[in-house]
Amino acid sequence: GSDHLRDEVESLRRLAGQVAPCNPRGRPTLRGYTIIGELGRGGMGSVYLARRESLGGRPVALKVMPASMGASSRGRDRFLAEARALAKVRHPNIVTVHDVGTLDERAFICMELVVGSPLDDVIEQQGRLKVLEALQIIDKVLNALDYAHSKKIIHRDIKPSNVMVGDDGLVKLMDFGLAKS
Repeated sequence: GSDHLRDEVESLRRLAGQVAPCNPRGRPTLRGYTIIGELGRGGMGSVYLARRESLGGRPVALKVMPASMGASSRGRDRFLAEARALAKVRHPNIVTVHDVGTLDERAFICMELVVGSPLDDVIEQQGRLKVLEALQIIDKVLNALDYAHSKKIIHRDIKPSNVMVGDDGLVKLMDFGLAKS
């Protein structure tokens, strides 16, 4: 929750050797991103709801490499592999990367914000999907994979938690952390 966000921001501040400025509402600002709150957490990092100030405050998803991986160049390289893999692809069913960067040993990826729920949450909340709805989601995921494969990128971690179903019905394949070129 908020304690984790505060710890991560403090860790980023210490790592950078500087104090990250705060905007007038007291929210931490990191390299032009105002961090609003945490969206989720996984083995390859935490994802925060943020605003990209250079784009007029556009809401984005900011994935930050965990502090525990900061000392490992292999971990950072693996994290950045996701960014490089995603940066090569432009497809309506694959999450778009806007920016990639590092803050000392901590890497981050700025991605489009998909407002919705991971497919595993949708299934848990709604129960079994209707056949047509399931087929439509599968078709979109397969189209995304076909495109990624045409760019010589293999996802290697296809599962419902890596498929976002937007509130607008758009399906996006995410989390290319294990991708291989």
